[in-house]
Parts: sequence; C-alpha cells; structure tokens
Amino acid sequence: MVIKIRKRNCPNQYRYKSAKQVLTQKDIIFAEKQELELKKALKKTEDKLIKDGSLSIDGRKKNPLKVWYAIGITLNNYLNKYKVDKEDESYFWRDLYERDMLLHKSLHKKNIGETRNDYKIATFLSSKYSLKDLTAIGSWALVREVFSYRSITQDMRLVDWVIKELINNSRSRNDARPFLKNIANRFKSIKTSILTDKELIIKSKQAN
Repeated sequence: MVIKIRKRNCPNQYRYKSAKQVLTQKDIIFAEKQELELKKALKKTEDKLIKDGSLSIDGRKKNPLKVWYAIGITLNNYLNKYKVDKEDESYFWRDLYERDMLLHKSLHKKNIGETRNDYKIATFLSSKYSLKDLTAIGSWALVREVFSYRSITQDMRLVDWVIKELINNSRSRNDARPFLKNIANRFKSIKTSILTDKELIIKSKQAN
C-alpha cells in the first residue's frame, strides 16, 4: 500500500511512502484515491459527531470515548479495504495527526508516542469491544492509559485481559493506576509469547 505522508506540522508538504522500492505513476494515483476516500470518511464521521453533540465545532470532545470509538470504526472500515504494509504502519498512524481535523485541535501532537496514538488505540478497541462495554470502564483517558505500559501491550492477550478486568470491575482512573502498574511490573521481565493462554491468565491474576 502506498501512503501519502504529510511533513510534520506542514500539511501542504508531503511525500509518498511504501514498502515498494520503486513507485509508479499508477501507485501515486492510487495513493491519492485512498487519501481522498479516507479524508471524506473521517470528515463524515466528524460531522455526525458534531450533529449528535459529542464533538463541538471548535474541536472540544464532550464525550471523548464515543468520539474516538466512532473514529476507530471508520478506520477499521478503511483498513479492511486497504491493507497497510507492516513496514509502513508507523507512518500511517503518525500521519493521521498531521491532517486538518477537529479531533486533535487541542492535542499536543509532538508528544504523541507510538503507544499512545489515539487513532491506533481506537481502531483496536472498536474492532474487539462494544461501546457499551468500554463505557463501563469509564473515561477515554483511563482506556488510553492501558496502552502506555509496554509490558502490557507486548501481548494483545494481556491487553484483552486487562480491558475485560476493567469492564467487569469498574474503577476510577486513580484507583486503576495501581492495578495497571502491578500488571505492568509483573510482566516486565516475562516473555509472554512462551506462555499459554491459561498460564498468562494465572500470572495476571497473581498480580491483581
């Protein structure tokens, strides 16, 4: 897949990125088509969120969890149609912040890291959980915080267990932090890929 990448903080300057070493004019034309399609889809989602009151016209999120969940669904639909090469994923997720969108008007984009990319997190969550379930956790800030721990995100099975634990046992953000830190510390030096699902759950419960 060829991706149109905007220069950081300069949306009118861009280049094309792909796992392919040599890009043809056909590749460029296809990239522009994909770019326009995604732009329209994201704008349509923003307009719907403004209409239902979840997002203000100045970019303020009145319901951040609902806003990001809707964006996640839009991106899932797009990525189901256009597959991003593994080598280009980081470019794709980062470039979303360089778009002229209401969603991140108030965000400090330079501080957005790979593990806390709202677009990437929202896309993952909306593909696995219902909005109703995630609402049971509480705030978007708490949901997002799960992904700030590398020892948790090293294994999506562990992420899934943590999310479900937060759904079934509601906590405030402050109360959830010790839980997340305990899980993160428990797996900091463990190579989870060698663990079976049962072993992973047992070790998770030991840290809880």
